Amino acid sequence: MTGDGKYALDMAFGDRQWSVDAGDGDIPCGEISVAPVENETNGEVFFEKIYLPDAENPRIRHDFDKVVLTLKNGVIESSDNEDFNKLLESYGKENSTVCELGIGMNPGVTSLCGCAVLDEKMIGTFHIGIGDNTMFGGEDEADFHNDLVGVGELNWK
Repeated sequence: MTGDGKYALDMAFGDRQWSVDAGDGDIPCGEISVAPVENETNGEVFFEKIYLPDAENPRIRHDFDKVVLTLKNGVIESSDNEDFNKLLESYGKENSTVCELGIGMNPGVTSLCGCAVLDEKMIGTFHIGIGDNTMFGGEDEADFHNDLVGVGELNWK
């Protein structure tokens, strides 16, 4: 749940395996993650800030503040931000598919900086990956993989 409990996102994992990065993956280490079943993520999720690369030039970064995403059948269908919607449309469906749920576990990462490889490790964060997940057990083959990092409550059922 995000946005002070106002928004909820449901995901299914089936028999997908969780991955633990406790020092043998990215630097810095400190996350657990899983590839959710591609067509079974539904609901809304709030992000205080989203950083995404440009579809044409990945060196250009777009920043979006206070965005609510609506997800249906595993794909980000829309948001409450028109500029974000335009960028997402330029990505194409395979690059807008939810492909990862990650939970940050590193107490040494203390603030978000806009670099996903650092931000996603911060303790108390979650990240929703979009795009390719074939490298860690998923089935969505896409042009890239991007992580949207946020804070919220996990409510396991």
